[in-house]
Amino acid sequence: MIKVLIFTVGSFVFTFLLAPFIINILYRFQIREAIRADGPQSHLVKEGTPTMAGILIIIAVSAVNLLFNLSRAETYLPIFALIAAGILGILEDIFKIHRKSFLINFFRQSLVIKSKEARTPLSKIRNFISFPWRIFKEIFRALGSKDDIGLKSYQKFLFQAAIGTFLALWFYFKLDWNTVWLPFLGDINIGFLYPILIVLIFTFFLNSVGVTDGLDGLAGGLLSLLFASLSAIALIQNQIGLAIFSATIVGSLLAFLYFNFYPARVFMGNVGSHALGATAAVVAMLLHKELVLLIMGGVFVVEMTSVILQVASVKLYGRRVFRMAPIHHHFELCGWPETKVTMRFWLLGAFLSLLGVLLSIVK
Repeated sequence: MIKVLIFTVGSFVFTFLLAPFIINILYRFQIREAIRADGPQSHLVKEGTPTMAGILIIIAVSAVNLLFNLSRAETYLPIFALIAAGILGILEDIFKIHRKSFLINFFRQSLVIKSKEARTPLSKIRNFISFPWRIFKEIFRALGSKDDIGLKSYQKFLFQAAIGTFLALWFYFKLDWNTVWLPFLGDINIGFLYPILIVLIFTFFLNSVGVTDGLDGLAGGLLSLLFASLSAIALIQNQIGLAIFSATIVGSLLAFLYFNFYPARVFMGNVGSHALGATAAVVAMLLHKELVLLIMGGVFVVEMTSVILQVASVKLYGRRVFRMAPIHHHFELCGWPETKVTMRFWLLGAFLSLLGVLLSIVK
């Protein structure tokens, strides 16, 4: 316990000292994401606030663990997930800022059949082979993926699924894991379905954190509660490496929140939300609490579910379920101040985190 607290404090101090340098770079190079014009009007004052500050957390957590906590093998995968998903987040943030992705032209030139070639035998073969790919892209287009935001939804999903598949195969073949743990029931063998479940949980939770990161301090506060709970579970299960790793994230997030509280000086960006969402999923998997993660991170799950319901309702029935999705914007449009929404969601997140810890230790 003492070692965990020392790493928490140390990570907080290191992140806080590093923050002015990183934030100064973000301001100097004007790393700013445009605010949604169709969102709550109160958010328009945030125009020009720097994004990508989540890179501060990645640097701090990676440095502390690589220097002082790498001797424990259980920390390898979380560090990999933190950095790999962070790289994906950096790509998405950069492409959003510049409004153009080199991947767009790459996929078009590589996979799209030009109309003038449509009648040649070779083009017909290529068209047949690429049919599943075009269907895959069409699904995301129908769900609302846009061409003007840089990295498209289907491109992001491919990157995320690649990371998730690597992790799932590692757990399944390297560690020989094929069971999930349920409260009161214990381990349940699901065989070959285990890696599929891992990929689904990984991609769902990663995107859930990104969807939630829409209010000042909201995602950062909820992630602090979640990783504190994961650290507690790891400590109870005597997985000290994971307990320390999660604690360093808590310390780093607390320092980050100083600059992210309302009114925020910086935003986390996709680099932060992707990295931390992916890392939370991996830590929960290493603790064999894959499904309990969906309880402890219940606010993230609700946020993502609200988006899915909204899109499905609009596409199928032509009407909205909420005034605006994600659901935190719905409450804003109902008249709740941004700080009230954030605090209420934090309270719910604290309750669900405690509930998850309780369920994890009951027999």
